[in-house]
Amino acid sequence: MNKALQPSEFISVDSALAIVKSNIKPNNYKISTPSLSYNNKIKQYTYSALHDLTIILNNTGKDIGEFEIIEINASTGSLVSIDKGYKGIIIR
Repeated sequence: MNKALQPSEFISVDSALAIVKSNIKPNNYKISTPSLSYNNKIKQYTYSALHDLTIILNNTGKDIGEFEIIEINASTGSLVSIDKGYKGIIIR
């Protein structure tokens, strides 16, 4: 029988943010506050945070660019994944 984890068994949001910061390439762009969710694929609670890698204003003044999604295990603080994404509409 699996025991349901209690919030007191998760690392703090501040600890999650410190772990996120230790796993990214430093730059002057924003890092979102880690958010807690249940990852059905790996059957674990995780914290996820977004970190902007590039920011460019398009011709309408909207932010476009690349970001990474850092996901860590909410109980152990171990790195689960780092994926890349894109925001905004890029017209070529």
